[in-house]
Amino acid sequence: MLIWFVAWAIVAIVLLYVAMTTPVPLDDDERDEHCNDSYQPHFARNLAGLPKDYTAINLVTTGDNPAENQIMEFGAVRMRNGRPVSKMSMLVNPEQQIPESVVKKTGLTQETLERQPEVGVGLRQFFNFVGCDPLVSPYIDRDRTFLEINARRNGLHMPPNEQVDTLKIDHSLFDQDHKRQDLLNRCAVNDAPVARALPRAETTVQCYEWLNRCADERVLQAAAVPTQR
Repeated sequence: MLIWFVAWAIVAIVLLYVAMTTPVPLDDDERDEHCNDSYQPHFARNLAGLPKDYTAINLVTTGDNPAENQIMEFGAVRMRNGRPVSKMSMLVNPEQQIPESVVKKTGLTQETLERQPEVGVGLRQFFNFVGCDPLVSPYIDRDRTFLEINARRNGLHMPPNEQVDTLKIDHSLFDQDHKRQDLLNRCAVNDAPVARALPRAETTVQCYEWLNRCADERVLQAAAVPTQR
């Protein structure tokens, strides 16, 4: 009886997986136009309920304080069922002094950024690119705050995208240190050689896809363990 129970449990999980990971076709233009508080499309998810369709994002900024610092670069990778389908990278003019420490980390100089569009222009393009996608980042709370503040400054609507924090997922799966470098080491991903937005968004994709697989394995392992009577 126990063998039959375990077998049927695995079959049920497989059927659930197929149902959850079959994406509903979405037209990107229609999605971007209608992304608001009352419209949230369905995105394919894994067994643990994590999105399989999402956009990994990264913001390069002049500092870590959203109230005082400003965005210098947007980077994003749109993923569909484990595959990248499009990417975005855009420099903007922060209209403030760039600390020397940031110049060394990014290679972006004051002269380079002074020739770029205003932050509001980049923000519009960024919002159009991500649409309604779940946003994935190891610093999603910080990134969200930068986006919200700049949306208000530029009179833009801040879309209610689902937020996925890779470090919080890592914390739920592993009882170890949970800084960004710890996660990179755990999933054997090399960090981008310079702190630029698109390379770091691509690194986030690698880490998140690894976490997705780990979460799936945990669910399958839990289902295979017989219930104690």
